Amino acid sequence: MGARRGVHAQCYADDTLYVEQINRFSRRYTTLSRSSPSSSLHCAVPSPSAPRSRSSWSTIPTARNSTSPRCKRCSGKRAYITRSHVDFVEVLDPAVNKGEALSFVAARHGVTLEQTLAVGDAWNDVPLLDAAAVGVAMGSGPPELLSRADHVVADVAHDGVAEAIERYVLA
Repeated sequence: MGARRGVHAQCYADDTLYVEQINRFSRRYTTLSRSSPSSSLHCAVPSPSAPRSRSSWSTIPTARNSTSPRCKRCSGKRAYITRSHVDFVEVLDPAVNKGEALSFVAARHGVTLEQTLAVGDAWNDVPLLDAAAVGVAMGSGPPELLSRADHVVADVAHDGVAEAIERYVLA
């Protein structure tokens, strides 16, 4: 499927990760996500009736640092395309993003968005930081995220989340 175009396709559906084949991309993804894949890709496109579904295309190194213009043109308004990592393009239902998730969780717990703080480190965190009252980017985040953040803290390896909590929650 995606191999002809130089990408490795995988998909989440009903909490299962489906991959075309076990390879360096699937191993990298499962290491980062601490998940186990099914090596049979039965979910090429998420169903609009299943908002938890997500497709993820692992890109080749030469395609890093941007989402594919071709992918964006083909999806139109049918998908939200972002990156969760330099090697992973995420294709989601256009109504699904981390900002919407924060809004849902906050409402569920009786908290207004004006009472929230969010910390992110990747392109897919832009809607999250935009939705939160206080948006904090990890120092290792991409320029698009850093420019949208209210504050920038250290990266994961240097306890950036702890820094954000200490400086903006506990202070």
